[in-house]
Amino acid sequence: MFFPERLRSIRPTDKVLEVGPGSLAHPRADVFLDRLFEDEAVACAHRGGAPKVSYDRGVIYYPGGIFPFKDKAFDYLVCAHVLEHVPAQELSLFLSEIERVAGRGYLEFPSIFYELINHNPVHHWMMNCRQGTIYLMPKTAFKSNFVHKAFREMFYGADRYMYKAFGRYREFFFCGFEWNGPIRYQVVEDYDQLVNQEDYERLTEYFKTFRPRPRKPRLAAKAAEAGELLKDGLARMWRRLFKGKGHPNKGSLESWQACDGEATLRLDYDLSPQSVVIDVGGRRGEWARQMVQRYDPTVYILAAAPELGVDLSSKFSANPKVKVFGLGLPDRDGTQPIALDEDGTGPSRKGGRGRRVQTREIAGFLAEHGLESVDLIKINVEGSEYQLLRRMIETCAVARCRDIQVRFHRLVPEATQLRDEIRKLLAQTHYLTYDFPFICENWRRRAPACSGS
Repeated sequence: MFFPERLRSIRPTDKVLEVGPGSLAHPRADVFLDRLFEDEAVACAHRGGAPKVSYDRGVIYYPGGIFPFKDKAFDYLVCAHVLEHVPAQELSLFLSEIERVAGRGYLEFPSIFYELINHNPVHHWMMNCRQGTIYLMPKTAFKSNFVHKAFREMFYGADRYMYKAFGRYREFFFCGFEWNGPIRYQVVEDYDQLVNQEDYERLTEYFKTFRPRPRKPRLAAKAAEAGELLKDGLARMWRRLFKGKGHPNKGSLESWQACDGEATLRLDYDLSPQSVVIDVGGRRGEWARQMVQRYDPTVYILAAAPELGVDLSSKFSANPKVKVFGLGLPDRDGTQPIALDEDGTGPSRKGGRGRRVQTREIAGFLAEHGLESVDLIKINVEGSEYQLLRRMIETCAVARCRDIQVRFHRLVPEATQLRDEIRKLLAQTHYLTYDFPFICENWRRRAPACSGS
């Protein structure tokens, strides 16, 4: 983002969504919405070659189309350097979705002058903004050749000189403004409509505001670090602008609450009465009850101590499609010590009543019940998820599961490292559809099921 100072109307109590956070997420956003790309090479191209980053707040990945939020779910929406990536057939819906989920916000995108120098192949538009209206010309009307490829080589070269130019001439290379209400835009067909006399006069006056800078040897030597200096300068500007204005709803839990994840993301799946669902760590059975009410699937509930709190067997006794098992699912058959309390059942939870429970290895359980394919497995087992998922990966049981919803816990030593290791392995067969670190995340299968028991 090149104009952070223009985000003037975010109130301290506003719930903020950022669409397309990229590699430099806005510090004020409560929730992130990002485009889902199964191919990481394609995703990297849309990030401008930047590596994938991990966010400290929740991110929801969507395949395009309707945003997964209710009308006016947010007070303010930030969308910087995303609009140029939206194909023509999706443009109208994308902008209407922005208006639907938030009443006001901030838009930023590269101008036509940026595209002429850095002709990015994943950008679909030549763009300009004039008196609050966005003008877009399809890049299909503009032919790129080796001239523009040479410009891109200079742009991404080791000298990084162009980064300095982009920072110095922000008004020339980028457009950014706050909107409130309908977003005005117009698709045009030629340069005369995209850039007119009014734009020329405005830019001429803009360039008159600059004065020659003395070229001292010490400053000239620092020019090679221009890209890093620009990024650091923008980061400092952000910290200065938003110092003391942080919203209490920051972090993964607050992001989850901001998008009402318990009532939406945890329950919204493509299921039917023919679907198979496994609830590992059934606890009081509330999640299973809601899934049955919504989709009427066959549900297998595994709770290490189903007599804890609500008796699950009794609760679902009238529904033959719900099967309750008093089992834990670590990495082997046998028994395992566990501490029980009112909040959960898991071998890593401290305190409570100690006892031993029956355990069953996951691949054996699936084979015993003839479960060749599972539409959704929900895992919430207070620290045992690391053992369970690793065993699922080792036995290829993970590839039998279309969706894997898991809550990782910090109740075990080096939990962050263990989670990272598991996620790298999961990424070989599944991709993320949403990610709220140590709160809830969902992985969807992309590879065909592998053979193995």
